[in-house]
Amino acid sequence: MLVAASGMHAQGSCCPAGRWRASPVVPVLTATAMSEDVPVEIQAIGNVQAYSLVSVRSQITGPLMKVHIQEGQDVKAGDLLFSI
Repeated sequence: MLVAASGMHAQGSCCPAGRWRASPVVPVLTATAMSEDVPVEIQAIGNVQAYSLVSVRSQITGPLMKVHIQEGQDVKAGDLLFSI
């Protein structure tokens, strides 16, 4: 630990004789500088838009029995989407 004090400091107070009085002694802590990877995290408020939007329509009629996907899920050709 280092201790720092100044006899002529701008934040010191002036004595009646016009001389500067030293500020109180303040302890100063030091540390060794290190280089390391740190995660970068950005928090922001904004809007998100879908890259593409599609409408799915069946080629036959009937009641919808089961939905095999969740909204926002990525699907590939051949994936089972709905059971009619």
